[in-house]
Amino acid sequence: MDENGYFSLRTSVSYVGPLLADAKTIILEVNENMPHTFGEENHIHISQVAGIVENHVMVPTVSNPELSDKDYKIGQTIADIINNGDTLQIGFGAMPNAVMEFLSNHRDLGIYTEMLPDKIVDLYESGAITNQNRSLYKGKSTATFALGTRRLYDFIHENEEILLLPCNVTNDVRNIAQLDHLVSVNSTVEVDFLGQCNSETINGKYYSSSGGQADFTKGVRLTKNGRGIICLYSTAKNDTISKIVPTLPQGAVITTSKNDVDMTVTEFGKAELKAKTIQERTQALINIAHPKFREGLAFQATRMGFLPQKNFFFVYQT
Repeated sequence: MDENGYFSLRTSVSYVGPLLADAKTIILEVNENMPHTFGEENHIHISQVAGIVENHVMVPTVSNPELSDKDYKIGQTIADIINNGDTLQIGFGAMPNAVMEFLSNHRDLGIYTEMLPDKIVDLYESGAITNQNRSLYKGKSTATFALGTRRLYDFIHENEEILLLPCNVTNDVRNIAQLDHLVSVNSTVEVDFLGQCNSETINGKYYSSSGGQADFTKGVRLTKNGRGIICLYSTAKNDTISKIVPTLPQGAVITTSKNDVDMTVTEFGKAELKAKTIQERTQALINIAHPKFREGLAFQATRMGFLPQKNFFFVYQT
């Protein structure tokens, strides 16, 4: 509790913040190892609280993933798309971390995101982040929750430049649409020839949910000079499975529609899909697939009528 009798929601406002006004009973678990944070619907006054449980354990942390050559190639490609003064929506994971590895020399970047990751601290320390070009929450980095190492939690503690907001604020498409020069970076599991993205299931089984991807890929298309980027590895299981596929498999979830993808990036480059025909989309995605799969993908695309027939000959039995 601070000197005015308020507790903060610490590392996550998310869904809890908006529920407090309607809660009949509020019981707090208080932990002195948690960072104290600022933001909207992020505070509870002692007069609202029915009971307190003290539990001063260490806060769970998530270490940064090790980066592979693929991650660095994807990170460099995306970083080259980001300009000085852009606002970023970016999250946790190897590929987003690799992007931030290449942004330390950028200037006047802004952060408007769902999850605040560890690498944000590096960008602040390099002088890359100022949030000065934003019309919404100017001068502040905004997120709905923070997840990382103790270094991140120490950084956001009593830091008035960091605002943790409810997710119905950070992920509201109407708010996202107000951010000029927004670059939204999200990862996916697989992409089909149309540009449809499955970011939730593997072999028909759920391993994740849509998260903020569905919100930001729509919202960024409403912004002025916004760019929505979907990134993925070109293959899985030691290059034995292509993640660029003719069609998404049965049971796969379409997390992001083909109409909400501006650009797709693998370790083999970028495919610009916005305002492209089916033929142009298909060819662009095949170009960033792993080379060992490109001929087979082109063959399938030709059979589907997505690419013109050139060097493939089909034998039909009657």
